[in-house]
Amino acid sequence: MTSTFWLISGAVFGALFVLIAYAIQSQTRRILFGGLVVAALAYVIFPVYGRASAGWIGLELLGLAIYGGIAFLGLRGSQWWLVAGWALHPVWDIALHYLGAGAAFAPAPYALGCLAWDPIVAAYIAYRIVRPAKTMTPALATSLEAQLVAAKAAAACGDLDHAWRSLERAHVLSQFHAGPHVRVHCAMVAFAWRRRDFSELLGQVPRLILAAPGSWTGRAPRGNTGGSDVGIFTPMEIPQDLSALLAVAGEER
Repeated sequence: MTSTFWLISGAVFGALFVLIAYAIQSQTRRILFGGLVVAALAYVIFPVYGRASAGWIGLELLGLAIYGGIAFLGLRGSQWWLVAGWALHPVWDIALHYLGAGAAFAPAPYALGCLAWDPIVAAYIAYRIVRPAKTMTPALATSLEAQLVAAKAAAACGDLDHAWRSLERAHVLSQFHAGPHVRVHCAMVAFAWRRRDFSELLGQVPRLILAAPGSWTGRAPRGNTGGSDVGIFTPMEIPQDLSALLAVAGEER
């Protein structure tokens, strides 16, 4: 496969990674911290399996300490440390492992993928620092969580129709908030995977990619239930009880 393929793949999966990290709001920093540590740890594993010299392994351990330290500062302090760590990681990727001698043991697709992945993550973290996302009202957040809990409980009892309807209702409530919107689509992906519903799983891919941009721009189709059985850009009538919740939250658009 070509270098372009790996760059595009890195960009796509980097965007999905950071959007999912922000969708899980209670764990966002931990996910971003862990992702940077894992990205650096991979370069320790490569020379071990590639039987590189002890000097190379020591250098990679130093890199792990540097990027792990920066990530820890971002976890405990300013998020700008996370921006710096992710933004600087491509230097390690390209200078040492794609153009440098580390190419002897580090897979080129990994280095190229990181070259696209890392800056996207850094840029999005910076964007969210400068322009924090609009937060849900407590009432709306509680209602969304209740729908997700209901979906999980119904699925556990084998009532799959009820579970899916709860996910659809959660989708309607989440549409104007990028993080929760992505979270609901992730729940739909998980539901489809457990049912081995590959048609729905395939249909969720573009919806997952477009969820956050749709929320940011206010272009998410009003009332759309989020499944592949309805058009991705099709507005729909909102159930009366959900419409009332959205109106109270000031989100009837």
